[in-house]
Amino acid sequence: LFTIIACGVIMVVLISDSQEDQAINEARLLAIETGEMFSYSLDQAIAPLFSLAQFVQQLSEFDGLAETIGPAGEPGSAPLIPRDDGVPSHRNVTGICDDGPTLARFNEIAADIKRNAGMEKVLV
Repeated sequence: LFTIIACGVIMVVLISDSQEDQAINEARLLAIETGEMFSYSLDQAIAPLFSLAQFVQQLSEFDGLAETIGPAGEPGSAPLIPRDDGVPSHRNVTGICDDGPTLARFNEIAADIKRNAGMEKVLV
């Protein structure tokens, strides 16, 4: 009788361990698949941004913007704008990058890149 009870307890423990291992493996697989999905989505979103950056660097309409904006923190350069925590996060380029022709050309190029990448509603 003791042997039968011991065998039953061992079977219950083995089945329980097997189910736990299966649940862990399923959770790992889900985590890997989710990570791959996020990685793919980020790759899709980043590629158009690199394209836009290349266009801005290559087209003569945008020549001189970097020099006009100037090095961060230098006198005469476009000022840094701090986040809520006080750490600068970007530059105030008002009056530099928002003139009509420059802004219109940039928006035209950006719209084409977003449309061709299928990211019109994802990238702003």
